[in-house]
Amino acid sequence: MVPAVRASVAFAVAVVAVIVTGCAPSSAGGDGRARITEAIALMDSGGLFATGHEWETARDKALASDVSADKVSNVIREAVLVAGGPHSALLFPGELGTSVVMREPEATIADGIGVLALPSIAAIGGDHVTSYVASGTAALKAPAECGWVLDLRENYGGNMYPMLAAIAALLDVDQPMKFIDRKGVETPVEVTADGVSSGNDPGLEISLDSIRAIGAGPLAVLTSDRTASSGELVAIALTGRPGTRSFGETTHGFTTGNEVYQLLDGSTLLLTEAWAANRDGTIFPDGITPDTITEQPLDEAQAWLRDRCDP
Repeated sequence: MVPAVRASVAFAVAVVAVIVTGCAPSSAGGDGRARITEAIALMDSGGLFATGHEWETARDKALASDVSADKVSNVIREAVLVAGGPHSALLFPGELGTSVVMREPEATIADGIGVLALPSIAAIGGDHVTSYVASGTAALKAPAECGWVLDLRENYGGNMYPMLAAIAALLDVDQPMKFIDRKGVETPVEVTADGVSSGNDPGLEISLDSIRAIGAGPLAVLTSDRTASSGELVAIALTGRPGTRSFGETTHGFTTGNEVYQLLDGSTLLLTEAWAANRDGTIFPDGITPDTITEQPLDEAQAWLRDRCDP
């Protein structure tokens, strides 16, 4: 059997991209039993929740399934929700990231306060990643004497690497977060002048010339219940940063990292294999609750920054 192609654990899929329905096309190819066996082996090896009686039952049920080719994906999808939880998914060929509109970071500055909206990004590489990082980096070079607001309220997730690269100037340490797998093994996420990496995964190799340039400045982080996946991981990376306060709503709760596997039939298995943790090792299985819960997060964040600002 040809092994599945594996991508980074740091890719946390956008919420809009994992909501899929229906059956896989019958022309997907490959023997149904081989497809199921391949997927179950990956889940057994790394699935965050692939332990205990519930998983054993789900695994045995999947391996014993005798279904037609167009129902195989349903069997795999049912099993992966047990092995990896609701942040996992099985996507048809070409479906990964297609529901995410390409946007770039945008900033405004008024009365000494900068507001940077950091959107979702599903791209793994290419011009959009480069442009996304450049936009965020350039925005944070503008003078904001009273501090910055980082708006994650509409960040549904995607690729964590360019997100962290885009806000490298706001970070105060090289390793602001980590991943913790089901065995307790920790993999730090590192942001340096050469890019963003996670353990042995080079992640995103890109020159970051303003890393930690304003890492000591005041920062307000805005979240909502739509902040999800990699958007939440950015918030986690800023948890524990001095001079930082969060405002808004508790986040969606997809605070995990996924491995992305290309399967034999061309479909993509998004398998949750690790918790995302802050620099102190704290995980957030129920989402990240902000310091100030409010329906007016931007107004309250700006007021907080004004109160801290030197006259």
